[in-house]
Amino acid sequence: MAGATHVYLMQPIWARNAVPAMNAFLQKVDFSGKLVTIITFQQFEDLRNSDKVHQVIKAVVEHKKGHVNGMYAFIGGKMGHCAEAKLIDSQIDRIEI
Repeated sequence: MAGATHVYLMQPIWARNAVPAMNAFLQKVDFSGKLVTIITFQQFEDLRNSDKVHQVIKAVVEHKKGHVNGMYAFIGGKMGHCAEAKLIDSQIDRIEI
């Protein structure tokens, strides 16, 4: 992290929340001067709770002197299934920058 200028925080949303590994990472890392993009994946097409998870992570990043420059929620694989590249790629292609 020390030499990074851009950081991508990617994680699935489990049980409507951030995963424990991300929570542990957020507690320990220094985001000073970093541009951070938050990306989440979940199985629900309505992307429920992604806004809540994004806001919690954003608050931590900003509290630790980082800047969030984007937050994106994607539909990943269903339980027991892999999220195929074509599914993820088509969602990325629809992002308006």
